[in-house]
Amino acid sequence: MATSDFKGAVKEFSIALDLYPELLPARSNRGICYVELKEFDKAISDFTSCIEMAPDRAEFYKNRSAAYEGYGMMEKALADKAKAGELK
Repeated sequence: MATSDFKGAVKEFSIALDLYPELLPARSNRGICYVELKEFDKAISDFTSCIEMAPDRAEFYKNRSAAYEGYGMMEKALADKAKAGELK
């Protein structure tokens, strides 16, 4: 997928989140787009929000671990991977 597609998707997910801030699929998918765009701090923020709203969902920890890894925060990435494994 082209970078512009991810940027466009971020805009669309952001519009949805302006209307419905607790819409988990939009927030999670926007976080995934941020990972693809290498905007890891924004991805971490989105996935952390998802975890705060639904702490029992393994995929949010798994996705945040990818963002931490991209950011070079390996300890946090490994901790999230372990948590995701516990929740599966």
